[in-house]
Amino acid sequence: EYSFGACAYLTSISTLSNKIITGSDIRVNLYNCTALTSLVGLEDVSFNSSSSFQNCSSLTSLDGLQGCTFKYAQNLFSGCRSLTDITALSEVTFSSSITNINYMFSGCNALTSLDGLQGLDISNINQLVAVFQNCTSLTDLSAIANWNPYQVTNINSLFYGCSSITSFYVLR
Repeated sequence: EYSFGACAYLTSISTLSNKIITGSDIRVNLYNCTALTSLVGLEDVSFNSSSSFQNCSSLTSLDGLQGCTFKYAQNLFSGCRSLTDITALSEVTFSSSITNINYMFSGCNALTSLDGLQGLDISNINQLVAVFQNCTSLTDLSAIANWNPYQVTNINSLFYGCSSITSFYVLR
């Protein structure tokens, strides 16, 4: 399940062939790859497990994920404390079967903006628990201003510990 999990010294994956890491029976997971700094080489990969990039604490950008598909989003980037740029998420596909994005960016304390999440459809999401918890540098929420949390039944601690937020958009 954790095809590259806990590879503490893995810094990049650009030399891996997409053919090696794609397929319905393989779950691409880079959980706890704490030295990973680049995702270039993962273009057009399908991710079939949650926590795929959890605790990749040296990752600063999601460039390289363009064209990727995510079946799950829970804990996807939690603990990526150096992550500053998530704009590449505007070029990925999230499965319509996703029902929660709990802890998706929890602990991403270098993240200042949510640019890249404008197109994330949350119409089937029923849980938004601690999605941005402890994103202590987060100031710009404008990218999610049009989110419609109509189906959400649990929105606990969504921005808990986000001490730099100075304005808030009411989710519709």
